[in-house]
Amino acid sequence: MRLNYKRLGDYIKEVNIRNKENIQENLLGVSVTKEFIPSVANTNGTDWKKYKVIMHGQFCYIPDTSRRGDKMGIALLLDREKALVSQAYTVFEIIDQNLLLPEYLILWFKRPEFDRYARFMSHGSVREIFDWEKMCNVILPIPDLKIQMDIVRKITIYEKMIIKYKSQNELLSKLSNLIFSFAYSNIAKEQKTFSDFVDIVYGKGLPVSKLKSDGYYVYGGNGIIGKYSKYLYEESVNIVSCRGEKSGNNYITHRKSFITSNSLVFKFKSSKGNQFFLKGLLDYTDLKKSVTGSAQPQITIQNIERLLVDLPSDDTIISAIDRYLKPIWNKMLYNEAIQLSLTVNYSNYINFNLLGGNYESV
Repeated sequence: MRLNYKRLGDYIKEVNIRNKENIQENLLGVSVTKEFIPSVANTNGTDWKKYKVIMHGQFCYIPDTSRRGDKMGIALLLDREKALVSQAYTVFEIIDQNLLLPEYLILWFKRPEFDRYARFMSHGSVREIFDWEKMCNVILPIPDLKIQMDIVRKITIYEKMIIKYKSQNELLSKLSNLIFSFAYSNIAKEQKTFSDFVDIVYGKGLPVSKLKSDGYYVYGGNGIIGKYSKYLYEESVNIVSCRGEKSGNNYITHRKSFITSNSLVFKFKSSKGNQFFLKGLLDYTDLKKSVTGSAQPQITIQNIERLLVDLPSDDTIISAIDRYLKPIWNKMLYNEAIQLSLTVNYSNYINFNLLGGNYESV
C-alpha cells in the first residue's frame, strides 16, 4: 500500500513555555541517539526562569546541527510528565494525535536519512541551523492512524527484543569478568611478555566498498562493521583494535570471520583455543599503555609484544579457567548474532515502511 506524503508543518506547532515557577530540577539535554539525557550544563548562578518547559508527548530538538557528527539532536519526552530544556532548543507538539502519533513521528526522526537531510538543509547558513521553517517543510508519509499504531507496535517489539539480548550480554560480561578476576587473583603467576606465549598478526586489508549485507562477519577497529563473502579464520579468535580512537579495545570474534588490518589477531602458541581465558587476560591488562601517536592513535605488534603480563605458571589452570568461561561466551556470541539479525530486520522494516512510503501488514 502506497502512503501519502504530507508536509510536517501542517501537523505540528511550536511550544514556548518558560519556567515561570522557577523549578530547579529535571533539566535535560538531547543526545544524537534521539534520547533525553541529564544536562551537564553548569547551573551555578543561572536564572532558571529562562529555561523552557517540555511536557509529556512533546518533542525537543537542537536547531544547531554543527559539531554533532552529522547527527540531529531530537527526542520525544515519554518517561516523565514535565522537564526543563535549554532556551536554545525548540520544543513542539503534534496538533492532533488522532492524525499523527508522536511515537510514529520519532521513528521518522531516528532514521539516518533524516540526519543526512537535516544536515544538508542546514548547510549554507552561517551557524548551520535547521530552523523551525525547515522542520515544518519536512515531507513524510503519514498513513491512517491504525496503520501508524501497527507500525509503532511492531517496531517496539523489535526494540524490546534488541534491548533484551543486549542486557543479557551486559550481565554475562560482568559474570565472566567476575569469574576471571576471582580465579586469576588466587593462583600462582609468573611475569611474561605477550611475545612469550601468543602469536600476534595484523588482519587483512578490505575496502569498505566490498562490504556486503550478507556473508561472514567482518571486524574492523570497533567490532563488527559488515559482512563479506570470504572469511579468514575458521574458529573464534581474539582481536585488539590497533588503529584509531578505539585502539586497545578487544573482542572475541564469531566463527568464520574476516579480520581487517585495523585489528591485531592474538593466538596462543602452545595450544589451540584458550581464547576465553585470553579474553579475560586482555580485559584485565591495560592495553592502552601500548598506544602511540596523537593525531592517529595506533598499536603496533612490536609495542604490544613487549607488554608485561602475569600469566598462570600452570597451563592446566589456563585451560580450566577457559572451560569455565566458554559456555558464558558461547551464549554471548549467540545473543550477539540474534541481536545483529534483529537490528538488520529492524532497519529494513523502518526503511520499507517509512523511507519507501510503503506499508505491509506482517
